[in-house]
Amino acid sequence: MADNHRFHFLLYRKADNPDMVSMIEQFWMKFGPSLYLGLQESITADPDWNTGHKQLVEAIRDGRVNDFASIVRAEFDWGAAFYRSDSRQTHRQSSLHQSLPQT
Repeated sequence: MADNHRFHFLLYRKADNPDMVSMIEQFWMKFGPSLYLGLQESITADPDWNTGHKQLVEAIRDGRVNDFASIVRAEFDWGAAFYRSDSRQTHRQSSLHQSLPQT
């Protein structure tokens, strides 16, 4: 989770928007621990859990700004869905990958 945090915040800080970064930090502080616990307890971990990260790097490399924004949104949406799910134990991480734009 620490590596995930570093990866995302490296990208967010590149936006040069301290207000946005501050809001995202508050979100992470509030929901990160329970999301982490849910991920640790999940019995359906997807081996391709970092597909979104790979797509973010590709979008940056290729200059696809709109895709980058869509991928970040999809990652937040996945986290929110996982957090809200009634049964985190059975939530499929692959639902993230279903909502990502195809590259």
